[in-house]
Amino acid sequence: MQTPKANRAASLEVPQRRSPATSRTARQLKPSGADSDSVGSPNPATKTPKDRSPKVPERKSPRSPITEKKRPTRVSELESQLSQLQDDLKKTKDQLNASESSKRQAQQEAEESKKQLMELTSSDDTRVEELTKISHDRDRAWQSELEAVQRQHSMDSAALGTAMNEIQRLKNQLQIVAESEATQINHAESAHEELQRLRMELNETLSLVERIKSEMNDCRHSEAEAMEAAREAQQQLEATSGDSSATAMEVTVDQDATNQLKGEVKSLKYEVGQLKAALEASEARYQVEYIQSTLEIRSAYEQAEKTKQESVEREADLEAELEKAKDKNEGLRSKMEEENQSSEKESELAMQLKKLEHDFTLLKAALLEKETQVKGLAEKNDMLKIEIERGEAAANTEMEAELRRLKVQADQWRKAAEAAASMLSSTGNNNNGNGMNNYNTIAGTMGSPFSEDMDDESPKKKNGNVLKKFGVLWKKGQK
Repeated sequence: MQTPKANRAASLEVPQRRSPATSRTARQLKPSGADSDSVGSPNPATKTPKDRSPKVPERKSPRSPITEKKRPTRVSELESQLSQLQDDLKKTKDQLNASESSKRQAQQEAEESKKQLMELTSSDDTRVEELTKISHDRDRAWQSELEAVQRQHSMDSAALGTAMNEIQRLKNQLQIVAESEATQINHAESAHEELQRLRMELNETLSLVERIKSEMNDCRHSEAEAMEAAREAQQQLEATSGDSSATAMEVTVDQDATNQLKGEVKSLKYEVGQLKAALEASEARYQVEYIQSTLEIRSAYEQAEKTKQESVEREADLEAELEKAKDKNEGLRSKMEEENQSSEKESELAMQLKKLEHDFTLLKAALLEKETQVKGLAEKNDMLKIEIERGEAAANTEMEAELRRLKVQADQWRKAAEAAASMLSSTGNNNNGNGMNNYNTIAGTMGSPFSEDMDDESPKKKNGNVLKKFGVLWKKGQK
């Protein structure tokens, strides 16, 4: 036959084997009183008062007041632990709901990312095709424009070369005209110097002629004086016959001097005639040379003016053509710059296309990463669900066992109280020994359910283990 201690040990074997994870979960699932009564009724621990009745005399110490004090304390502790477990379970459920909402949000974001990626892919493909077509059209247009510009540039270069050759030829002609002009100017200056020299010689000749004329006048005057003297001498000769011979000699001398003077006068006249002829010839030659040089200088000036006018006109035309060529070159340069800018724009478009492709690749990678994260979250949520379901099942089992045990203890307390009340009412205060024995029996009966409460380290440890398990599950849910 089993003793009450053996029965209590057998009834406590199941709670001692409970896992620490289930003890904490049991606090959150407090069943109703009807369920507790229905669950706890088939427990065989209700028969423990009958089984413990032979051991009643062994109870010597009165433990009824201690158990009466510990009963509400134990119940309040269990209720507080149960409420704490319920709070932990509520937090865990909230965490699970939050993880579910984050999972749904991540799935929605993944779906939106997929939609955006598909839209971006389609728009990028369309844009790439449009950009490729536009770039090909622009390339063809730029190629044709470049060929036309190159042809025009070659024609303009040829025209510019021709114009430069013509300018060089006109410059050479101007140089030749300038050299001939300088030569003609030198000839004119030499002719002018010759004319000045001839004028000086003419002036000298004229002065000489004037001097000769004055000498001739002097000679004529002296001849007239000699003739007068001869006439006077002849008159005197005629007057004086005696002195005729001497006078004749003097007349002869005078006639010889006169004849000599006449010869000198004739020679002087001849020289004057020669000088006049030479002067007239030199004047005629000077006039002819002066006229010729004047005509040559005038024709040279006219030719120079004409050449200068032609060169100016030709230079103006060439300058106009040069300006046109410069304008064409500027236009070509601007077109080349535009082509360079267009090529730069094309390179920028290519860079943008590469950037879009890179962004597309990054979006794909981000989408894959998000899908991986969503899968990881889903797996974590599934694991959390499984663990929570396991914890709830274990907690429910633990709670049911604890409730059964509590119900058994309550029944034992109730029966012991009823037995004590009946015994006290039947015996009274006369039989103290029997009363003491009955008191000890009642105290042993009432104390037997709480004999394990005096050593309540194992339920506390179990409750602590349950709390630790729920803490670990809650931390996993937060992660």
